[in-house]
Amino acid sequence: MFIETSQTFSVGQKITIKFQVPTSKKVFQIIGEIVRYQKNGIGIKFKRRLLKTEQRESPLVVIK
Repeated sequence: MFIETSQTFSVGQKITIKFQVPTSKKVFQIIGEIVRYQKNGIGIKFKRRLLKTEQRESPLVVIK
């Protein structure tokens, strides 16, 4: 996934992505890794879904 952002990230950095599908009220949290960094955004490889019982240990990126 590519996300346009002006924030600074590093390749290899782990992040937690939080998003909601427009047709649903369910909110998803997925652990990802930055695999590409460009001036206008980041490329993310999804690792796995974060379970409700797990604590987030990486920066949170909220997609709206």
